[in-house]
Amino acid sequence: VTAVGMREWANLMFSAALRRQQLSKQSEIGEGTSVKVTFDGKRRFELDGGVKGKAKELEFEIRPRSLFVCAPSD
Repeated sequence: VTAVGMREWANLMFSAALRRQQLSKQSEIGEGTSVKVTFDGKRRFELDGGVKGKAKELEFEIRPRSLFVCAPSD
């Protein structure tokens, strides 16, 4: 999710309410059974709404329909 400012967040939320967030310019959606995220340096990350620390790389195995990952796009 790359939304910045009230207008972009409102657009993204409206798209999500219509279940068409894949059409929003402020989101990128993908599917798979594993996800690997690599940053240019250590970044703070959260799991279930709680800060867990800092990492340069995160790797996840995913059960079908059990995880949604939001990350900034370049």
